[in-house]
Amino acid sequence: MQAGAMPVAHGLPAPAPASSNSTQSLPKPASGELSPQLADPAFVSVPAVNISARLQPLHLDAKGRLVAPDYGIAGWYAAGPEPGEPGPAVIAGHLDSKVGPDTFFRLGLVRPGQRIRVGLTDGTKLVFRVTEIKQFSRDNF
Repeated sequence: MQAGAMPVAHGLPAPAPASSNSTQSLPKPASGELSPQLADPAFVSVPAVNISARLQPLHLDAKGRLVAPDYGIAGWYAAGPEPGEPGPAVIAGHLDSKVGPDTFFRLGLVRPGQRIRVGLTDGTKLVFRVTEIKQFSRDNF
């Protein structure tokens, strides 16, 4: 995993579906209530740049650095908000591997306005729109 430009995305409202193949909107909690618990993230995709990857939970090492996911898949920071929950959710992956391009090789092609889709283990599909690009260092996680 390398430091680099990362898309920052915010949720898009979407109609609630009749089937799990549709994009769902999340119920909004009343003032002072906790948000509903969502199922774990299972995959992420950015169709505009042909990114698609399964997700695994990620944790910090003893030095407080985010442990990279396995090659060929991506992951979400399990101790923080998950995609769809309030707060900044973190999804990380490799740009390259020992044998060539990896999961997020095309991440640098992502632009504001493009959509990021996250599928949850219960079949819910969340859609986010990239609003800006920022750079973050792995060591300063």
